[in-house]
Amino acid sequence: MELKNDTRYKLLEMKAQALLQVNELYPAVITAEKAVHDCPTWWPSYQTLGRAQINIGEIELAIQTFSKAIHIQPDCNELWADDLHWAQGIMKEMKARTENQLTDAQLNFKLRETVRLGGGIPETSHDAGDGLLHDYT
Repeated sequence: MELKNDTRYKLLEMKAQALLQVNELYPAVITAEKAVHDCPTWWPSYQTLGRAQINIGEIELAIQTFSKAIHIQPDCNELWADDLHWAQGIMKEMKARTENQLTDAQLNFKLRETVRLGGGIPETSHDAGDGLLHDYT
């Protein structure tokens, strides 16, 4: 039985939500994309697609998708406060973690370079063979 396009997109969007609930993430993304394709002016499909994209780690894409939903339905507070704000918070946290990792990597590199160039390990950290750092100054 072939469903009419005016019903199919709603069913696809609901199916995508159900797939998210049972942790079928990639099928949820594909199903939500079909719902968006069938009716590109229905904002709940974009909302579900954005939520599915977050669940597979596509945060930037989810932010774009939520922005499209907001463009269609700008007065929906749930899109602004819950979905877009949530995705932006995740993105901000990911960037902070990346910056911290770079800082740690840069410090480790400087330490290795100092040792490699003959600077040695600072005198307060000698290894007495027991794997512990000792202060002999």
